[in-house]
Amino acid sequence: MPLDALNRLINQLETQPQWRKQGQFRQISDCWPRVVGPSVAVQTKPVRIDQDILYVAVANAAWSQTLTFERLRILEKINALVKPPIQDIRFSTGDWFRRPRDRRERAGADEEGLRSHPSYLAQAAPLSVPVPFPKTALEAFQQWAERRQEEARRQAQCPRCSCPCPEGELKRWSMCSLCIAKGWQTR
Repeated sequence: MPLDALNRLINQLETQPQWRKQGQFRQISDCWPRVVGPSVAVQTKPVRIDQDILYVAVANAAWSQTLTFERLRILEKINALVKPPIQDIRFSTGDWFRRPRDRRERAGADEEGLRSHPSYLAQAAPLSVPVPFPKTALEAFQQWAERRQEEARRQAQCPRCSCPCPEGELKRWSMCSLCIAKGWQTR
């Protein structure tokens, strides 16, 4: 599977000296919910490692103070799981507000602009049965492919190439964006 090859490549890169810190940070990010617990993990997020100090964004000052008191215990747990060891942990609310927390928040800033784009696809109706979180790369790919096929079945077809096409593209150009782009290239 192509995603397995990518995972092997990332793991191989992380063994090289200039990539070790990135590998160490990925390991910490992966084990963070186990180290601090799920309720704390939603209020915190590791953001970087600089000079063997782990910087963690927190939702508010109360969390920052509480976790600062607990930092030695957290540091001990992290160092038991990750090598080379981290020397210290710093908690800050500043990084919490600088980082976009998820894709919806980033897209939400310009939702109207997105909706006016010809290629915009309205969100599908929520599933009545929740889809389980994929455990492997293959499962993730299969879920994505199934969603993409369902999306394609709901769309109209381009009159030129018969491929699925968003309604906005048909209204604007009377064909899909790929066909119109090919037409522009031949002019």
